This record gives sequence, C-alpha cells and structure tokens, in this order.
Amino acid sequence: MSLSGTSAMIKQMHAVSSYQPTGLSTSAPKLVLPRPGHTAIIMFEDAIVMVALNRPNDADPEAQFHGDESYIAPQPLQDAVYLRSDRGFAFTGIESEDTRSALAACCIFVQGAGLMRLTNIDSSEDPGLSQISTKSKIEQAVFFGVLLDNALDLSRYEKKTRTQPELENAVLAISHEILTSQTSMISSSPVSIEDNLARRAKALNTLIAHVQSSYPPLSHEATWRLLWDAERLAAGQALWQVSEKHRANAKLEEKPRATLLHECVRMLQEVEYTAVKQIPSSDEQLRQMFVLQLAYLDKILCHAYSVVHDLVEEGERPAAFILRLASEADDIWISVLETALTFRVDNAELYGLQPDSMPEGILTDDAAYIKIPEFWTSGQTMLKSIGPLTKLAGQISESAYEAETEDLCSKVAIENAQLVQLTCYMYEERGHWTRSRGGSRYLAEAKALQENGIKARTEQLRDLVNIGQLPAALHLAEKYRDMHSLTRMIVDEATYLSQSYGESAGISKEVVKPRMDENTARIGRYFRKFGDEFGNAVFDYGLMQGNAGDFFKNAQEHWGKYLKTWLRADPARAKLCWINDVMADKDYAHASGMLKMIATEQEDILWSKEVQLSLAKLSLLAALPPSSSSTDKQPMATLLEGELLTASTQRRVYAYLLPEIHAAIDPPAELEIALELYARTTRKYHPTLFAQLENTLGKVVSHIALSLEELIDALTLTDQYDTRDPDTSLHESSFYLALQVLNVNWPQLDPGRAEYLLRLIWKRVYVSTNWGALNRKHESRPEDETHDLLRNTPLYHTVMLGTDNLLFTQGFTQILDPADVHDAGTTATELAYLQHGADWLAGVIKDNESMDRTLLSAIEKYKCAEWTVECKRLALTDLEIHREAEAADREAEATVEAELEVATNGHGPGNGDAREWTADEERDEYVLEESEVEEGEEPMQVNDRWARVREGDSPNWAVKIEDDEEAEQVAGREGEEEEREEREDVSMSED
Repeated sequence: MSLSGTSAMIKQMHAVSSYQPTGLSTSAPKLVLPRPGHTAIIMFEDAIVMVALNRPNDADPEAQFHGDESYIAPQPLQDAVYLRSDRGFAFTGIESEDTRSALAACCIFVQGAGLMRLTNIDSSEDPGLSQISTKSKIEQAVFFGVLLDNALDLSRYEKKTRTQPELENAVLAISHEILTSQTSMISSSPVSIEDNLARRAKALNTLIAHVQSSYPPLSHEATWRLLWDAERLAAGQALWQVSEKHRANAKLEEKPRATLLHECVRMLQEVEYTAVKQIPSSDEQLRQMFVLQLAYLDKILCHAYSVVHDLVEEGERPAAFILRLASEADDIWISVLETALTFRVDNAELYGLQPDSMPEGILTDDAAYIKIPEFWTSGQTMLKSIGPLTKLAGQISESAYEAETEDLCSKVAIENAQLVQLTCYMYEERGHWTRSRGGSRYLAEAKALQENGIKARTEQLRDLVNIGQLPAALHLAEKYRDMHSLTRMIVDEATYLSQSYGESAGISKEVVKPRMDENTARIGRYFRKFGDEFGNAVFDYGLMQGNAGDFFKNAQEHWGKYLKTWLRADPARAKLCWINDVMADKDYAHASGMLKMIATEQEDILWSKEVQLSLAKLSLLAALPPSSSSTDKQPMATLLEGELLTASTQRRVYAYLLPEIHAAIDPPAELEIALELYARTTRKYHPTLFAQLENTLGKVVSHIALSLEELIDALTLTDQYDTRDPDTSLHESSFYLALQVLNVNWPQLDPGRAEYLLRLIWKRVYVSTNWGALNRKHESRPEDETHDLLRNTPLYHTVMLGTDNLLFTQGFTQILDPADVHDAGTTATELAYLQHGADWLAGVIKDNESMDRTLLSAIEKYKCAEWTVECKRLALTDLEIHREAEAADREAEATVEAELEVATNGHGPGNGDAREWTADEERDEYVLEESEVEEGEEPMQVNDRWARVREGDSPNWAVKIEDDEEAEQVAGREGEEEEREEREDVSMSED
C-alpha cells in the first residue's frame, strides 16, 4: 500500500492463513515492516506471523511444463510461531531493527520470558523457500520444542499444507538420520557414547510422540519402520553395556586382547560399510559403529557367529579362548534381540500398535504382516546364523568343561536356552511374514520354514538336555506344546532315574528318589494341563522303550485315568487295554470286549485267537454279579461260544489232514500233500474254487485263523475219506460242521450273506452225492441194501447229525431242498460283499454254474428230489431207533451197575467171592479183575474166568461178551461186499 496526500493505493493484499487463534485476545494485533521490507511481521498476543511480501522468482523451472492458465505460481512464504499456552506467556511489544543487511529483523517483548529477536531472510530468492518443509517443522519440534526453557510452541501443525506421503517421508528421514547420526542437530563425534545413545533414543521417542499427537495417523509400514529404528537404538544401548563389560574382562586376562565385538566391527568396516572412513584404532572403530552404524546391527550379529565358527574350524586356539568368544557371541545376540523384542512390546501403544497382538514381541496374526517389509529381527541371514551358533556354543561348553572353566561353561549352557528361545521367535516371525506374502511360492516357503523350525527346535532341546539344561528344555517344550520333545525328555529322564535307582553303584538312592518324585509330579501336571494331547504322546513313546513294563506300572499307579483314556482311544492298543482293565480298573466286562475284538479283528494265529477268546469268556464270567452264575443269556457269551466253536472246528480240519501231512518237511510240502489227497475233485472241475481252497488249506497247515467263508470252503470243498480214527474223521460230519459254524455266526452276519452261505452249503451237499450210482444200484438190489447206500451219503449224515443236535430247530439253519439251492453263488450281487476282483468273481460264478448243471442233471435224470425226501425220512427213522436203543442200553447199564454194586459190597449172590467185575469204558466190555486170592489157593486163569461167565456162573449178572473171532468174520464179509460195490460204482463226475 502506498500513501499520497489524502489518498491511498493498495498494491498487494496478503491473506493471513497461517494463524489460528488459541483463545480470546485482550490486545489488538500489531504490524511492523522491518527493512529491507521483504517480510511483514504481525504480532498477536499468542503468536508471531511472518508474511513474505515479495513473490518467488518467476523463473521457476516448473513453469515451462505448464500452460499459462494451468500453471499455479508458488505463493509467498507465510509462517506462524506460537507461544506455549501452559506457561502464561504473551507477546506484549514489537520493534523493528534498522539494519543494512538483507535480513529483516525485529525485537519482541515476551511477558514471562524476556526479549526475543526475530530475523527473516528473503524467501523470494529461492522458490524452494516458498514454504517451510514438513521435515524442518518436525525437526524444530523434536530438537527444540522439548527444551524446558523454550517459550515457543513448535508442535503446531498446519493441516492444509501437508500431504501424507510428504509427512511420512519427512518422519522416516528424520528417524534414520537420528539412528545414523546424520542430522546436524546431534554430534557425530560425541565425548560419551552412552550419553549420545541416550539423547538419540530420546529424540526418537519425542519424534513418534510429536507425530502421533500433531499429525494424522501414519501408515502401517511407516509406523513399523519408525519402531524398528527405535528398536535398533535401544538394542545399541544394551550392546554398549555388553561391550564395556567385555572390554573390562579382556583387560583382566594375562594377555589383553580385542573383544569379539571389535572383530565384528572390523569385518563390518571391510565388508559392509565401505562408505565410512577406515579408522586404524579398533576402539575408535567400535565407537563409530555405535554412532553411525546401528542400522547394521543384524550384520554385526551374523559376523559374531562367523568369527567363532572360523576359529573352531581352524582349531589353533585353546579351548578356553574359544569358550570366552562363544560366551561373548551369546551376549551379543541375546542383548540385541531380547532388548529389541522387549522394547517392541513396551512401546507398542506409543506407536499406535496393540501390545496384545504381539506377545513377546512377535505378531501372531498373518494378516498383521501384510504390507510390512521384512523384519530386521528375522532376516534370512540371521536365521541361518542363530541355529548353528546355538549348536556350536553348546558343543563348545560341553567340550571345554574343566575345573577352571566350570563357571563360564555353566554360563554358556544357561545362555544356550535363551538362544533356543530366540531361534523359536525368529522362525515364528519369519513364517508369519512369509505366509502373508501370498502366492504358492511363499506358501511353500512358509511350510518349509515351519518344518525346519520344528526340526531345529527338536534338535536344540535335545542338545539342551545333553548340557544339563533339562528344566529349561522342558519349559520351552511346554511353552510351544511340543509334545514330541516333551514326552521324550520326560520319559528318558524317568528311565534314567529308574535305572540309577536300581543300580547299586552310581548316584545314591537318597539323591535319585526326590528327583523321581519330582519327575512323577511333573508328568501329572502335564496331564492336567494338556490332557489327551500329552497322554497320547507320552504313552506312545513311553511304552516303546526298554523299560516299558516299569513305565506301564507307574502309569497305572499315578495316571490311571489318562492311561485308561489313551488305551481305549485306539483299537490298536487293545492288547494293553484289556491287561489294564483287569489289573488296574477291574473292569472285566470291558476287558472281555477288548479280548473279543482282538481275537476276531486283529489276531491271525489260531492258537492265540483261541487263547484270547477263552480269556474273553473268563473275563465275562468274572464280570457277573455275585448273584448270577451263568452267562448263557448274554449276547456276548453266545458270540464267544460261536467264535470258540469256529476255532475248534478249524482245528478238526487240521487234525483230519494231519495223518497224511505229518511227515512233510515244511508247510509248503504239507500243503502240496493236502491238495493232492483232499482237493482232487475241486482241482479237476473247479479251477477258481481250487485256487481259493489252496489259499485256505495253506492257512490251515500254517495255523492261521480262517474267515467264515474260508472255513466253510475247507469243510465242503475237500474230498472226505473215512479214517480209522473216528475222533478226527470228517467223513460224516463235514457238512454238518459247516452248517454248525454258520448257525453260531449268523446273528453277526448280514442277512443276505447268511442266506447265500446256507444255500451254498446245501448245494455242495447235494452235488457231493453220486445220484446216478445210487439209481443203478437201487434197480438191482433190495430195499434194505438201498437204505444202506443212502446211509452212506453226505445228505443222510448231515440230516442225521443236525436233527440229533437240534441244529434245524434252534437257530438259523434249516434243511433246504435241491430246487432251493441250484442257483446259489451264480450272481455278482451275492458275491459282491467279498470285494474280490472282477476276474475272480467271473471264475467263481463259472464254477458255481458248473455245479448247477450237475445238480440239475441229478434232479432231472436221477430223481434227486425223491431220493432227498427218502433220505430225510430214513435219517429220521434211524435216529428214532438209535435213540430207543440208547435208552435201552442206558437202562441195562443202570441194572448192571446196581448189581455190581451189590456184588462189590457183599450183598446178594456172590457174597464173599474173591472176584469183582469192573466196566472198561474204552472197550465197552466187562473185565473180571482179581482182587484177592485165598491163601493156598491157585489164581484162576483168565480163560477159566471167561468160561465160568459163559457157563452162567453168575446168573444174576448181565455181562456183555463180544466174540472177537465172530466180529472179525463179519467184518471180512462186509469188506468184500463193499469192494464189489465200489467196482460197480461210477463216479459222479464221470456220470
């Protein structure tokens, strides 16, 4: 504005936009224009506003890239400086200075503070000075606003002039400059490193506090970058303390030496930090690292491992020297990483993060890692260094153990547990970060990291135990719920203590017993804390060790509930479960069920199966209440009886084969003989069934338990011969036994399966009879002889035995006619449950259809149906006669026994006779034995005795005498007749 007389002309107008009143003002603003006039200064009661009057230089390089209309010229500089509102300060007066310099200056009176001088440069000379940068404003607040005696409030923020990228770039730049001492506000050549680190740490703390309170929230990435700078500086402070301690210890040695950190810094200068001027002094290099190079802390840690590793590989230094370096390496790693993680948790809220999301300094949610750069605390190179260092330090402490190094070895061993914990942290953090990247490559890498982390932890925990750090190892395994490692350590400890307690030499029992009790209590605590998760692991491992018996007994005594749960959780543990049921829980009913399951589902060896079934039955009896004495009405008892009957039937099959195969040299030879003698018909006419029978008989001679179908095949597909031993012969009973085992098993069978097997057995009964020969002989012989022929057929024997033993009236089985069974086993639906291949299925159907053709021929040509009716009638008639004869025999035997009793006791006829009659059950004869002989009397010869019997010397005694000669003559005639009939017969297959 220019004044001329009474007129005034306004040349420029400047809106004051930088001032924001903080309250009501009691005085009017004052305007001064100091020479040379490029800046106007306005004094408010609470602020000073500086307004540049000259516009910036028009020669702005940006102008050439814009048109005349689109180009917006930079605005003149305008800024405001406020007084602190909490101290009662106020601007009360202002006077301009008359200077001849290019600076516009004035003096300002501040109530409560004194005189303040303000100078301004001409901002129009440099387009970059059109406004004060965000970085400069923040630096003023960080480095000057925190001064206690500063009357100015440098934390005020002009929102409309800042952008988010500009703000974050400025903050990150300031943070990095503080970390590396690149800012002019902090000396790069401090006298005290400790004070320098403290001042820089305080500056970073002030920086984040100022930004959080005065500016909009920063991005997640920017926040974490600021936090990492602060972590490094905090870790640097801790490392400085460690360094001072190491230097002091090195000076106390006989030959003073450089510390490990000195060597690490030297390597850093040579390899990593080439921008720093090389300094000859190692101590000065170390100081410069703390001032300028804390951004490379991760590389320092890696060099620490490399130095120790290289010295061990060289093998030229004493073990004690290597041990000291290993101890220093531990200190460096632990101090840096533990301090960084602790600082992260303690200051999370200051940086706008949630402490709960990072317990122990590690973010637990993969999503929280999105858009965050790689963490410096878990870089790939560090991850490759800490694991080997942990292992190497443990080996060094173990190998260097001597009396003079005992304390240092113990220190390294304890620190080894801390390194294992840090290794776990690093794998966890690296795994989360890698998974958050997304994509198949990163996911595969994350999976590999997880597997490597578990493997590394397992090995490190084992190494901790080897160097005497069992409590620390158990703590880590418990923390990470590593049941694999936890159970192995605790079971191995129990085994060691148990063996030590039992040995006369070694550790005394007074020392071992408390440790055993402590270990037992510890296991109990783990059971309560982890439940089945721990139980499954500890029992899986403990019961596979050499002292499994002792462990099992101890488990029954102290952790019976968990042992019971574990044993019953998996059928594979049934063999231990039933033992525990009987010994510890007295649960005999459950033991019976377990034994039954073992026998029917798991056991292959026939003898073992029979033993287990017998034990199951015994357990079932033990489970009965005292008032009960029978299990007959219990389904389980019926099932066990059926299984035992099935097993005993298989033994009968083997006993039938044994007379012919007992001389074979091995099971294959036994099988070959059995097939040659007992599978001729099946081999000739039914190839698929023969292959099936071959497999079945192979199991029989090897004493492998058969399935129901296999046992039925063994009974119904083999050729039956009458043997001299009636106890082992299956000539008359094979089909009856097949029906019997089916009858006892049918309640557990699918109805379709049971029906198919019943029809199959009866089909084979009918097919096994030579109906053509029967017809021809019937035509030429009397009826009595025909009946004798019928009595020698499988159908007759089966009906006779089944009826006599109530098989057809008390169960599933019944007598089926030929017409009801002719198509058994000829459809894929019937055989589907066997789950064999298509080729086998087709072959079995073909063989069964072949039997069908034979059966239909017998029905149509040889009156099979009529013979069946006659055979059943004859069997029932003979059975009735047989029962009447047995009744008469029993009555006669009762009479004989009564008369023998009278004779023996001296009553009735024969009283006082020196002889008595005794029944010989094996021969079914009565043998006269000499009991006493009168003195002087000659013993009566046996022939004389039999003669007296024949002459009726004892008329009141019923004595059965069999004439051996007459029996032999009858037998000879019958044998000749049978041979003549066999020459006339034609086999069924030929028919």
